[in-house]
Amino acid sequence: MKTKLNKMIRLYCSQKLSLNKTIVLRKNDTHYLKNVMRCKENDQINLFNENDKEFFSKILKIQKDETTLKIFEPSKNTEILNDIFLIFSLVKKNKIDFIVQKATELGVKKIFPVLTERSSIRDINMNRMYAIAKEASEQSNRISIPEISDLQTMQALLKKWDKNRSILYADEILKINKNLTILNKKNFVKSSLLIGPEGGFSMEENEMLKTFKFVFPISFGKTILRSDTAAIVGLSYLNIINSSYKIN
Repeated sequence: MKTKLNKMIRLYCSQKLSLNKTIVLRKNDTHYLKNVMRCKENDQINLFNENDKEFFSKILKIQKDETTLKIFEPSKNTEILNDIFLIFSLVKKNKIDFIVQKATELGVKKIFPVLTERSSIRDINMNRMYAIAKEASEQSNRISIPEISDLQTMQALLKKWDKNRSILYADEILKINKNLTILNKKNFVKSSLLIGPEGGFSMEENEMLKTFKFVFPISFGKTILRSDTAAIVGLSYLNIINSSYKIN
């Protein structure tokens, strides 16, 4: 029987998960359960990862730096992700946090931070990005955590890009009625969104993007959006497009 809690607690666990297995969580997860969520013995915790899916477990013991749990039942939670990647130019740290969080919530499979001419910063904390993606996965009922690529220049990424995977990027000059023309030409089930820096791509970068046949400009409307806003709008747009292709 499942233990009733006011709020379901989910934790990503990289260990092998299986029915009746005992799991030992170390310091960071123990701190979260004990001091943040105020968990006690016999409380239920949902453990998950992309390989073994999700299981219900019960806390057997909480110590100072260690928590022992027993898996007692598989969860019926399944994850169907749209095959969407996100490429974004580095922006201010708080906006990067927001973009990674929302991209995870919106089901992105892989995230590529890139450097462009107008990137406002030139370095990134990969561990922080992963931690934010992990927490967002736990809170949004995902089973997987999006893969986060190492930082590289946009040009380097595009040169080795899979040509069968289309990339859409916001073109502030493009009229919105051109979107249907572009979308009718290509199947975007395997698609990616490219978000530029604050201030947009340079003239040279815009010209470079036009040289790649798998890169397509689209319009997000008449107003100019901030990078973090554009990420949410664009990913929502791609989710709708992706779902419509699956239905048809």
